[in-house]
Amino acid sequence: MLASLAPNGFSQTQIELNRKQAAEFEKADAALNGIYKKALAKAAAVDEERKQKLIKAQRAWLLYRDVRRRANQPHKGTCEDPQRVSF
Repeated sequence: MLASLAPNGFSQTQIELNRKQAAEFEKADAALNGIYKKALAKAAAVDEERKQKLIKAQRAWLLYRDVRRRANQPHKGTCEDPQRVSF
């Protein structure tokens, strides 16, 4: 990976900003996946029905998230807020 030419270490180009945002997203996604796996294990320890309800709720939330994102995304491009497109 290319190091930033900026002496202060802050991203200066759109490519650097995109790479930094992608890395932050991957880190957060991995953490959330770990939490979800623990929650599934705890639900399964109670009973299979509880585990299936959690899976169903997660899938419903993912659908809601994706529909909401598409509805609130008026344009695509480099001006798009990285926080908004990465949730």
